[in-house]
Amino acid sequence: MLSMKKCFLFLALSLGLVFQGFTQVKIGTKLGATFANLYTSASGESLEGSGQRLSAYGGITVDLPVTNKLTFQPGLLLVGKGSKSEEQQSVSTGNNKLTVTAKSKIAPLYLELPLNFLYNFQWGKAKFAAGFGPYYAIGLGGKYEFMITETREGPGYSGSTGSEGRGKITYGSEGNINRHDVGINGSLSYLFNENLGIQTGYGLGLTRVYPDREFNEDTDAKTRNAVFSLGFIFKY
Repeated sequence: MLSMKKCFLFLALSLGLVFQGFTQVKIGTKLGATFANLYTSASGESLEGSGQRLSAYGGITVDLPVTNKLTFQPGLLLVGKGSKSEEQQSVSTGNNKLTVTAKSKIAPLYLELPLNFLYNFQWGKAKFAAGFGPYYAIGLGGKYEFMITETREGPGYSGSTGSEGRGKITYGSEGNINRHDVGINGSLSYLFNENLGIQTGYGLGLTRVYPDREFNEDTDAKTRNAVFSLGFIFKY
């Protein structure tokens, strides 16, 4: 995975140098929110999806025009990913009932390098930019937490017991999750003018979130991120 990281960095730098002399470069900033979750599957079949968690999203981009309508846009972004979930199951035996409630949240923070190509077009008087490309992300930190509660109800007995835990996310083969996330992303931006726009986008992770030891070879989990942001563009 390290070699893939080097390939992405080399590609970004090379393309930046190639397109730098073509025309005016634009520096942009993005600030917004991401709705993150995890897609889990087993033996090729989708499992019940995890719940979404709201997180922050922001960073800088560089617009390098290739033609009048096509722009290459690398970036460097801080992106919150992960998921949160809440499940509840009840079992009844005669007049006795046991209810187990499990809540969990995993909130990793990534530094992401997208390498997108944008197609600029107009629809009436409105200006848009549609983008698509790969990304590489490396985990920087984050937290996790969980809570399990057992509630018993029945003749002569009623009460709850539970356990909980929280801590910092650790990365790598011996950690909570894999440090590297590689995927593809797409976006659609509406441009108010040359300096201001809003964007919606979606990131599709292609690599395993958890180390192999956490799942058998038939089970997998990958990142999913819906993004909404406000962007400012400055000519350089």
